[in-house]
Amino acid sequence: MQIKHFWLLVLMLPILWACSSEEVGEDNMTPAIGTSYVRFVSPTGKNILDSLKVLNPDERKTADFDSNLVDITVIRKSDNEPLWLRKNLFYACKQTGTEFEQDETVIELYWTDFMVMNIESRPMKYNDVYEVQMKSPKIFGNNDVHAIRWYIAVTGRAYDAYKCEVDGKEVSLVDDPFYKQQFKLGHHGVAGFITVNCD
Repeated sequence: MQIKHFWLLVLMLPILWACSSEEVGEDNMTPAIGTSYVRFVSPTGKNILDSLKVLNPDERKTADFDSNLVDITVIRKSDNEPLWLRKNLFYACKQTGTEFEQDETVIELYWTDFMVMNIESRPMKYNDVYEVQMKSPKIFGNNDVHAIRWYIAVTGRAYDAYKCEVDGKEVSLVDDPFYKQQFKLGHHGVAGFITVNCD
């Protein structure tokens, strides 16, 4: 686990486990926390963010960016509510995590859905979708909205991310190291390294 992710989790633990009990079970799960690393690839196979030189890895491994580069929101589709989102540029390399196979610039996304915990005001069992909406003339060459969709099944306070799509095409998660790491109590977390192919 990366050091900064460890400290982020440490800082969030008091909030996430404020209602904890001695036994950990399906009814004592944390809110749904989404994590995605997004790579944008050109038709020739080049990393577009590297081509745009948006991050100098010699100076820093992570940086904020504004909507002039890419406008990103995460929507919970059951009620079309935007979720809290943290986003930044990230230089993925072996120094930052052994899960990364090559050195390249990606976008790192974290979002939180507290509705999963709110069993008093929603069904005990339901399915939902987190849609990461992305718009960027610089990256995509147009003003179209592109989407990553994470599908989850919720039972009680437990959730399982069972499918991911990019612009309507399913992404294989079988070998995704982040998806495999986020497996506990028989459920997969919302986590993955996602490639978006740009035309």
